[in-house]
Amino acid sequence: MKHTIITADYPIIQTTGGAVHGMEIDGVLTFRGIPYAQAERFAPPREVSWQGVKACYAYGDICPSEGTSLSTLYSTHRYWPASENCLNLNLWTSDVHAKKPVMFWIHGGGFSGGSSIDEALTDGDVLAKTGEVVVVSVNHRLNCLGFLDLRAYGERYKHSANLGLDDLVAALRWVHDNIASFGGDPDNVTVFGQSGGGGKIMALMQMPSADGLYHKAILQSGIMPISDTLRMSERHGQLTVQALGLDKKTIDEIQTIPYSRLCAASREALQQMGPGHFDAYGPHPDAEHVLDDFLTAGFRPETAHVPVMAGTCIGELSLFGPGGLKPSLFTQEEKDFLTHEEKVERLRSYFGDDAPQIAEALAQAYPGLDPLYATSIDMNIRPRNEQYVHARSGFASAAVYQYVLAYTVPVLEGKLAWHGADLGFCFGTLERSDSLCSGEHAHSLMVKMRDAWISFAKTGNPGVDSLPKWQAYTHEHPATMIFDTQCRCEESHDKQLLALLKKHQKPMF
Repeated sequence: MKHTIITADYPIIQTTGGAVHGMEIDGVLTFRGIPYAQAERFAPPREVSWQGVKACYAYGDICPSEGTSLSTLYSTHRYWPASENCLNLNLWTSDVHAKKPVMFWIHGGGFSGGSSIDEALTDGDVLAKTGEVVVVSVNHRLNCLGFLDLRAYGERYKHSANLGLDDLVAALRWVHDNIASFGGDPDNVTVFGQSGGGGKIMALMQMPSADGLYHKAILQSGIMPISDTLRMSERHGQLTVQALGLDKKTIDEIQTIPYSRLCAASREALQQMGPGHFDAYGPHPDAEHVLDDFLTAGFRPETAHVPVMAGTCIGELSLFGPGGLKPSLFTQEEKDFLTHEEKVERLRSYFGDDAPQIAEALAQAYPGLDPLYATSIDMNIRPRNEQYVHARSGFASAAVYQYVLAYTVPVLEGKLAWHGADLGFCFGTLERSDSLCSGEHAHSLMVKMRDAWISFAKTGNPGVDSLPKWQAYTHEHPATMIFDTQCRCEESHDKQLLALLKKHQKPMF
């Protein structure tokens, strides 16, 4: 049972907006729902202040959205009140008189869903309890509230397409101005995020307004090129306005339209745009406020000094489909009793004549992994991650590190680490997921990953004594740390496998 302390005068911290009153839970000072800015529909975030002492015991409202993140299927999901004024953050620290590295968490769920508290796995109490870091998690505007492109409708809406990113910049500025009062170092802030959170970090690194507010970056399954969104964003905004029955003269009526109707119009617009437009939400480059991604505009010189760690999970979205779980492609009995030759024959139905080569390449990349798992290897996010770290290592003066979580989680006859499975490991919160914490090697692997994340936040180098030497990725030595029951750092370990799988690549959705 957790031990909680709240007294009239403890813990109280003065911020630029006003005083906040938190809790001490098992030695970790916890503040939930601290407002960092004020949100009004389709307007940039504004400064916020209050009188007296604000009780920050409960999480703040989250942004309204539709559905939940796929990654929550195997973890504890939390639902919470939502409102458009959702600009708040949560903070965990063990010593307000210290000067510790700050880890600033940005949640996943694409650019349309999720929240800072979506999954109990991403609470920062365990990381903070190590005594080595201060952790912050943030809510911001999403979907049509944060990324609807209305720039064609006048000066009032010129920032509407990137408000969710402006919110994140405002939150980082709040951290810069206030984190020292919570024991954090404003000059040592690491932004880290998974899936859409990683995509948001990619966008932040292309925003001049974010410069100097973060110093390191960790992108977890989140390499998301944004060039395509520019081509569709303006059309999506116009179709949404038309679906609402508005035009340039009546556009301001959009300010009072209920969110449910606004969201429905946005979805109707996507359908009108035709197949292939799964989601128009996301950063919208404008050549000034938000630059295009690295594939089109290149990396900004202002970020060359920022160390980056980027990685993926070996299975990623192979476990999921649009309707939830995909049916298993093979059984435990097949793994246990089929011969190697029979397994290769089973793979022919998926890979044709490439099956023998793929099975051999899989054995070289991941020794000991059953050949049948070739059907579950990620073919989408991992190649993009390799492309990103290769490009960045040739540009940046700071080190770039790559990893793959290759752990086989012993649930449902054994599943390769899926999209979001890394969260419980890097946050040190495996016990909050009945599936992830199973297996004799899970806890020791968790400690290694948690400590590597903390080490990177401290120094920009994820190396720790419990791991083999983690080499930075370079063109000459394209190294990857492989997190598994036996961790190892290898160069181009899956190059052949990825090349063979590429011709069989299918869309993620």
